[in-house]
Amino acid sequence: MLHPKRVRHTVIIDRPCGTGKTTEMLASLQPGIKYLLVTPYLAEIERFIQDAPEGVEITTPNEGKGPKLVQLERLLKEGKSLAITHRLFFMMLRCAHLLSEYHIIIDEAPNPVSYVDGIDQLVFEDVFVSDGRATVDEDTRQVTPTEKWRKYESSSFTSEGDPTFSNRFFGEIYGPAIQGQLHVDKAGVFTIAAPNQVLLGGRSLTVMTFLSEGSFIRAYLDTLAHGNPKARYQLAYYPALHEWLKEARELVTVEDLKLPPNLNLSFSRQTRRNNPKTCKAVGDALRNLVYRRWKGVDRTNIILTCAKQKWFARGSDMFAGPWAEHSRVFGRKGGEGGIKWLPNKTRGTNLYKHASHAIYLYAMSPNPLVQSFLGVSGKRFSDHFALAELVQLVWRTRVRDGLPITVAIPDKRMREIFNDWLDGNIEWHVGPLVDPDHDFAVIDEAA
Repeated sequence: MLHPKRVRHTVIIDRPCGTGKTTEMLASLQPGIKYLLVTPYLAEIERFIQDAPEGVEITTPNEGKGPKLVQLERLLKEGKSLAITHRLFFMMLRCAHLLSEYHIIIDEAPNPVSYVDGIDQLVFEDVFVSDGRATVDEDTRQVTPTEKWRKYESSSFTSEGDPTFSNRFFGEIYGPAIQGQLHVDKAGVFTIAAPNQVLLGGRSLTVMTFLSEGSFIRAYLDTLAHGNPKARYQLAYYPALHEWLKEARELVTVEDLKLPPNLNLSFSRQTRRNNPKTCKAVGDALRNLVYRRWKGVDRTNIILTCAKQKWFARGSDMFAGPWAEHSRVFGRKGGEGGIKWLPNKTRGTNLYKHASHAIYLYAMSPNPLVQSFLGVSGKRFSDHFALAELVQLVWRTRVRDGLPITVAIPDKRMREIFNDWLDGNIEWHVGPLVDPDHDFAVIDEAA
């Protein structure tokens, strides 16, 4: 899906969930053009292969046929159009030189930047740079291991034979470093999901997402654009966005959910231990919501998100965790017949569009160090980030098909941001736009 009037290498297609981005993208593919399609889920890869237009053959590395990275490299050399997962895309540094003729299309771009806790910039400079274990590019701040660090590498492979890049010396950051994903600056040490050599290595780059102003992928491209003109993107917005939002306002009912006043729903706080009294209060609140206010709603039609360790116990999806055990909504062993827990980062799937109700147990904010690294500090970005995360989760439900839903949001800030957006009261910086008509037509080359 490459915009016909693009004048830049990179285009961000900013369109609402459920408006047919993927369907139109597939319909736009043309014979004789090389594509690399990137998606979060294996199920979507099967869809890409099956629904590709006549004359367009999409293939993918196969399970059980050897290391997927080796298969991918071979298929790229053969000039095949490919569909792969985000995970494999992140490992492609060694294949970056093979991408020059490929139009890269990323569906539901993930968070591209993560902060490495426990290793600050000064420690890194002393232990790695000053001692000659790594070099840091002055412009991109990308870290490259030297032989002094590489010599500690230990041979380790996945069950498919793909390397895991383990190392006995700071192994937790060696893998990202060897794959071109490790960066360092005065704010700290960070991992980058897709190295810029891969992200910008194709003939063009198209990113399909929604509410991109609150996304790290857009901020990351802004950062790259300072040194690489390929990252200077155009934005293509959905032409009927205002009408779509009005319909969403009519379909979505937002409700409060009273939880203990001392309970902080940020991700970092959720990963800490709550006292049993607080956990029981959360469980009681969920039970009252489902069995009283939502009486008659099938539990399997309700989705919920929170930190995984709060919903599940003993490191397993089989047992109810501290917030679920008193709720009577977990279901039988393994959660069968109960509310469906989803990770907050769930994207690009239709598996839950039967759901009529959702519970959002987060007070979402971006990592301030990542914000600083990307140059997007401030309340505005924080609110847009929180909104984008919430909307992606909510639009896994049947609202995608134009059916009414109810969402319980206990955090006041999250609830107000969501309601303001539904009411059309949130201002957006539209950025450099392109003509929204025919967003999915294909061109032969990009500038």
